[in-house]
Amino acid sequence: MKKWAGIGLWLTGLIVLSTLCLWQSHRLNWKTEIIKTLDQLYSVDPAQNIFDIARLERLARDSRPLAYGRVSGTFLFDREIALGPKTQDGQAGFHILTPLKLTQGGIILVNRGFRETATLDPARCACRLPAGEVQVSGIFRRPDDVNRFTPPNSPVHNQWTHADIGAIAQARDLQDVLSLVLYASQTSPVLTDTQMSEARWYPRNEHRNYMLFWGILAAIWGGGGLGLYLKQRKKPHPERRRPSV
Repeated sequence: MKKWAGIGLWLTGLIVLSTLCLWQSHRLNWKTEIIKTLDQLYSVDPAQNIFDIARLERLARDSRPLAYGRVSGTFLFDREIALGPKTQDGQAGFHILTPLKLTQGGIILVNRGFRETATLDPARCACRLPAGEVQVSGIFRRPDDVNRFTPPNSPVHNQWTHADIGAIAQARDLQDVLSLVLYASQTSPVLTDTQMSEARWYPRNEHRNYMLFWGILAAIWGGGGLGLYLKQRKKPHPERRRPSV
């Protein structure tokens, strides 16, 4: 009985570890395709890829929306939120998420970059914020993922740890908000109240390391269990004593 229980445990462990290895392989292929898509998107000048509300609505309906281009509209600075806290170059601060009222109608949230805590109030940074139309270029995509360790938002206290578009729209009384975030890399005119990242964004891709980790564990578990089984089979069986007459 113990023998079969041991074999069952060995097979279960081997299946679990092999499945995790295959899952990471699938994730690696998926992430690699995203990176290839981004390379193609970045090869186009965003000024030549203008998005109107109709194109944005079609993009928002995609299961994995991803695009690189430009939109025009008016920032609603009085309804922006500070997302964080976060750190950048050793400084504490927040990412600024500002609604952009599009020229053709509708609203999209724009991540305008990092602002240090000391200048969180725009009035304290002596920055001029344009009241008229602006052009914003960057990546259109879903908000960054959250995990079980991400603290919940608290709209009542105006504390935001992640971009929940529905909750932000309700808290800021925004209508017709697209289910996308524009991660801005450039604006015209240039805004100086945030540190906008002009570096090209790519998702983290550590799945090759994860795949190797689970693959090695599966090989060790499988090889170790098989070796133990063969070793047990080679052991000589003790001779049975003949019953005394």
